[in-house]
Amino acid sequence: IMWFASGMPLSNLIAKHAEFNEMLLDYRQPLFWSYAAPITQAILNLMGHTGNPSRLKGDHMDEDDLVPKWEAAGNKRAIEMFRICRLMLGALFRDYEGAMEHHPHLPTHKGPDGLDPLHIFRVFYAGLTMVGLSKKKRFKRVKRRKEACKLMERLRSWANLGITSCKHMELIIRAELYASAKGEARESVERAYRVAIEAAKLSGVLQNEALANELAGSWLAEQTGKSECDTPYLLQAATLYEAWGAVAKVDDIMRRFPHCFGEQPTYQCKSSQTMPMTG
Repeated sequence: IMWFASGMPLSNLIAKHAEFNEMLLDYRQPLFWSYAAPITQAILNLMGHTGNPSRLKGDHMDEDDLVPKWEAAGNKRAIEMFRICRLMLGALFRDYEGAMEHHPHLPTHKGPDGLDPLHIFRVFYAGLTMVGLSKKKRFKRVKRRKEACKLMERLRSWANLGITSCKHMELIIRAELYASAKGEARESVERAYRVAIEAAKLSGVLQNEALANELAGSWLAEQTGKSECDTPYLLQAATLYEAWGAVAKVDDIMRRFPHCFGEQPTYQCKSSQTMPMTG
């Protein structure tokens, strides 16, 4: 998952996973296969290999089949990876209620050398989920904003300790909190998004730069009206997602904001590679 978090192009990443999964099957290592299965399917979802990208059902695994088996076998690591991937996909595709189902069940723990990188990953997407839920009246808006603020502050504290990859994550959540607050001036909100976009760009994490642009564009479209929205942020988000290989995200943006793209060409999935399944 750390290769994934680094912003490596998905086509390169899925090739590595294909080789790794084939080796595990050759050496009859289904346990280790299960650890990697959720992130492998998450990559395939992002590449456009499933109709519902927020659920792990596709070429490589079916959560309805495998997750009950993992729970029965006490396979905690596979379940943890499944929940992290569902949290991430839920945040990316705005299935905040689905993401929230998995956040409370994730453990908080440290790796052998301190903070577990998976925990950073989880805190970022949980923060985005809380902000998303806070925009819906029935989800205790004040409580969710407070939870998002706590998660943002956790990222800020880690950034201050020298974990520089956390800084742009903090700024993305901060911009989202500004955007969802009442009474914030439009110029202040857009400035917060621009700061987050620049920080994500400097981090080199392509998907988070794309996400920051997408969130800025979505907010701006809400301010100006979707049929008359200013396009640069959304166009840049689509371009970056396409460069990363996340065809499902490009399609998602273009479906939500068709007027913002006009005669822009439809993006096509560049890979149809599937993963070997267990027998």
